Amino acid sequence: MKKLVPLLLIVAACPAEVAEPPLDLTLGDAIEWVNRADTSTFWETTDVEIVDGVVYACTATKGLAILEVLDGNLSWTGSADLPNASNQYPRCSHLDADGDLVVVTSHLDEIQPTPWIAFIDASDPGSPVTVASRNVNLGLEEAALIDGAAYAAVHGDGLAKYVLDGSSIGEDGVLGGLGNTLSVAPVGDGVGVGTAEGQLHLVSTSLTLQSTIEIGSPVQSVADLGDGRAVLALGSQGLALVDLEAGEVTWRQSSRGTALRVQAMPDGEVLVANWQDLRVYSFSRSEPRLVAVDAVFQADEQPRHLAAGTDGSIIAAGEWEGVHLLNYTPGLGAPELTPDRTNVKVPADGDPQTAELVLENEGNFDLEIREIEISSGWTVSPESGTVPPSESLRLTLTHEGTTGVESGDLTIRSNDLDEDPATIPLFAGSNRVFVGDPAPDFSYTAINTGDLVRLSDQRGRVVLLSYFATF
Repeated sequence: MKKLVPLLLIVAACPAEVAEPPLDLTLGDAIEWVNRADTSTFWETTDVEIVDGVVYACTATKGLAILEVLDGNLSWTGSADLPNASNQYPRCSHLDADGDLVVVTSHLDEIQPTPWIAFIDASDPGSPVTVASRNVNLGLEEAALIDGAAYAAVHGDGLAKYVLDGSSIGEDGVLGGLGNTLSVAPVGDGVGVGTAEGQLHLVSTSLTLQSTIEIGSPVQSVADLGDGRAVLALGSQGLALVDLEAGEVTWRQSSRGTALRVQAMPDGEVLVANWQDLRVYSFSRSEPRLVAVDAVFQADEQPRHLAAGTDGSIIAAGEWEGVHLLNYTPGLGAPELTPDRTNVKVPADGDPQTAELVLENEGNFDLEIREIEISSGWTVSPESGTVPPSESLRLTLTHEGTTGVESGDLTIRSNDLDEDPATIPLFAGSNRVFVGDPAPDFSYTAINTGDLVRLSDQRGRVVLLSYFATF
């Protein structure tokens, strides 16, 4: 006789993993270079804004420069006289523009020992007028214009508020105790203040501290997304996304290079000036994504992008010796070839030497490495390959050996729309020092003790080298 055994079947309902839909992109060049407004000399663009087709560029040596987008190109228009600035080194550090009104600040350093702030009427871009300018006793950094008042980050103190009163500038209070403030931007109905100690302070326009969010990294720049979130540039630590109401960081990501300036764009996108390139991130989805990267612009082979401004469809990016104009088209994607180094160096001891070079694809389409050419005396493997988005290809470079100094090039041909071909210098036996190389050893006599000090003896410690130059 068969015995019936009751069977208990338990079905557990597991939540299905919902894949986020892919970005709706078509192949193209989202950031397209248009032209570059050159200068005759080094001028160091430190900040950039675009308002109604007018580009305002803060420069270290030429003060405030104004350019216009005419017939699709960038053209020089005028410059502002800054009465409180040094004639030889005006040291325009930061600016903010609201319609025709521009505020400019200069921070404290050896070259510009007296900080100043100026309000400029730029209703006629060809003939801007400095309405008022004054020296201040505070080391100023970024400033933000809100309802005609300028809120300025103050080194070592906090936030200062300045108002325009006819042809003079009045100080309407200082909120101290915020730390060493670096950045300031409109956030919600008030002001967001970033500090070197790693906080984002939220302050009312009447200079009342409302809340403080711990970030953990120096806050170089702040961009309000307008939906209760803000994006922060954290320098070498990359980017962070902050929920302002919850008071917490919800996302952070390292960024190749150094994230120095962020500026909000339409539809939840943010432009990042990243020292060696420009990047656009989309924050409209559950997980922020990099949607566009532009290759490094170079002035005398020195990529230094301290700032970039945008009105959503055009981008102005400043560097050491000029300002670039670019068009931005949302919804386009492309492969993006990004070598982990901009040069390759091997020693010279007569024997064959090898080095590795990693090619990354930071784009959102497959990167096709179609051909790699290399100078005589070197070999490379592999010589081609396909790199999916967010993945990499590792190259092995071999030099036949030398006891002298030799140089060459590695040329990469790919389907990267704005980096074909890409050329990387090669050096054998060179004593040149590049970023990422160990520092050459040296010794000096300490002026306070008379002891002989060697750099190599400081291995494992933080060593700060302070130097400056005059031009």
